[in-house]
Amino acid sequence: MIPLLIIQPFVENAILHGLLPLDKGGMLQLNLVLKDGHIQCCIEDNGIGSQLSARQKIYSPGIHKSHGMETNLKRIELWNKEHEVSRGVEILDKVPAEHG
Repeated sequence: MIPLLIIQPFVENAILHGLLPLDKGGMLQLNLVLKDGHIQCCIEDNGIGSQLSARQKIYSPGIHKSHGMETNLKRIELWNKEHEVSRGVEILDKVPAEHG
């Protein structure tokens, strides 16, 4: 059982902040796997990486701070607590900090 629209903000974030800044191309892969009785979701892209994306935002005035990811992480935390799930969300940046 996957809570309604729980994956969408993560996919949207990967597209907006990882893939859209690319000059061309881009790959996004979504994998759902049943592991130890729980669904493991892995979203992988070949975008610019979260660190470079965060640095670029500093130089982009007028962009508002979105609370979508923060809200979604809280929803997952509450769902996990209700269903006695000890695993949470892990976000990894595969691109080294000096990339870009």
